[in-house]
Amino acid sequence: MWYIGLRMKDKKSGGLEEFNNAAGHFEPLSEEVASIFVDALLHVIHNPKDMITARTNPAPKPRIKTTIEKSLETMEKIKDRLQDLNPFD
Repeated sequence: MWYIGLRMKDKKSGGLEEFNNAAGHFEPLSEEVASIFVDALLHVIHNPKDMITARTNPAPKPRIKTTIEKSLETMEKIKDRLQDLNPFD
């Protein structure tokens, strides 16, 4: 995440909103790539004469909520609770 943030800044290819939108795909994508790689390794272990290649095509996983989105939701909940405690309303 740090690297992609630096690259986006260096290339002036977006701000926090664009970074946050992309960040929601990082974890599902990395799990997908890792599962393809592990599956290929397991295949080669069982079939040493075969070459290593991607042999599966898992369905893409959906985007997940980022830490920023979770933090904003928590801040909204706290804000709502504080408003409920205001005796001057």
